[in-house]
Amino acid sequence: HTVSYDLSVFTRSEMGSYLRVSGGNMAMAKEVRRADLTLCPALPAKDEDPSMPRFLAEFLVHDLSGSAADAWCRGYFPLIPQLQTVLLIKVYPRSDSGCFGALAVLYRRERPDSASVIVEDAVSFGTESLSAEARNPLKKSSPEILAKLRMLPEVPMGPGQVEKNPWDDA
Repeated sequence: HTVSYDLSVFTRSEMGSYLRVSGGNMAMAKEVRRADLTLCPALPAKDEDPSMPRFLAEFLVHDLSGSAADAWCRGYFPLIPQLQTVLLIKVYPRSDSGCFGALAVLYRRERPDSASVIVEDAVSFGTESLSAEARNPLKKSSPEILAKLRMLPEVPMGPGQVEKNPWDDA
């Protein structure tokens, strides 16, 4: 099934600078990739390709493992020289209890002209913590994600817990 979003809310003018919000296929020198969301400057610098983004986001639900999703997102940087930031949202399958783990990873170039990519932040934000099955592959392939991983409090799911704030310690 297809989900569509009204992305016009992301497009704004600020002192004559515009962002183009889109998603879909991008033909690059070596391959064609489909990004879920891209932000491109409508008035790029003179040496930038106006069709290529500076930011993109990937929303992956069950289709790739965490380590494969990490490799996929890192793979954008050598293909798009002007790309500065990639956001990965990875949702894992539901457990028997109906809860699920979810991971957000923010990648960025170490410097604007650098080939080096670093994990700026990583957050577990699902209705349950990331399972060992989700974390173990990352130990070998993506230790940088686990080193940065922050755990948000789990969202209450039981009867009578809906009114509790999951960020309160009490």
